[in-house]
Amino acid sequence: MNLDKKKSSILIIYTGGTIGMAKDYGTNSLKPFDFDNIYELIPELKNFVKNLDTISLKNMMVLLFYTEQILCLLQLRL
Repeated sequence: MNLDKKKSSILIIYTGGTIGMAKDYGTNSLKPFDFDNIYELIPELKNFVKNLDTISLKNMMVLLFYTEQILCLLQLRL
């Protein structure tokens, strides 16, 4: 039996927030999770995941938020 056929393909879309944080044991605080090194941080994923892609939208969400605010301000001035 080919084990690769039982593995899944996963796409993680990160939009920011606590779920994307990891504990930094050196400072005992939370820091953003490094999705580029997910296999090093969670090696067990290799047993279950065939393809893993990640997209981080946290900066895009901030940009969209401020774009909306700027457009609202421009409409008030027209």
